[in-house]
Amino acid sequence: FKLPEDSFEYAASLAASVAKFWIRSERAVGFCAAGQRFISLPAERGERQLGKILEILALLDCHGKMPLFALVESQAPHLVKGSTVVLVTASAEDQVLLSVDSLIRRSLKPVIILLEPTSFEMEGDCMRLVTMIRARSVPCAVVRCNDDLQASLESGFSQAG
Repeated sequence: FKLPEDSFEYAASLAASVAKFWIRSERAVGFCAAGQRFISLPAERGERQLGKILEILALLDCHGKMPLFALVESQAPHLVKGSTVVLVTASAEDQVLLSVDSLIRRSLKPVIILLEPTSFEMEGDCMRLVTMIRARSVPCAVVRCNDDLQASLESGFSQAG
């Protein structure tokens, strides 16, 4: 299956894949996004939860106004210490690093999946950001347009400091 060359489609596919992986590993998974409207789904286990997440992803609008950092700050206080938080973003801005630092301060475990902006004909160089994230010993995978998603994730996470 070839994904459309759209960063939002890649982000949705990655979020679905991560959710499926953790749910099939019998872990509780929640979901949060800020498209045209804010969506927060509390963590639960099981295939029913995966169905809810997939339905949200299918209907999600990518034209939200809430910055990533604001989304993280609004949700992080509600998470159990030690929880893994997977951020999927095409942003190469410093707000990603601020979000990582905020999660670490709250004793949460961030995992970052960055969509490389220039490969999707967007502005931004994420390599400086990747270096800074990995310097914090946070797993960070970079996905480019037309990459094999599984191979990109495995390669990126194997480089975690």
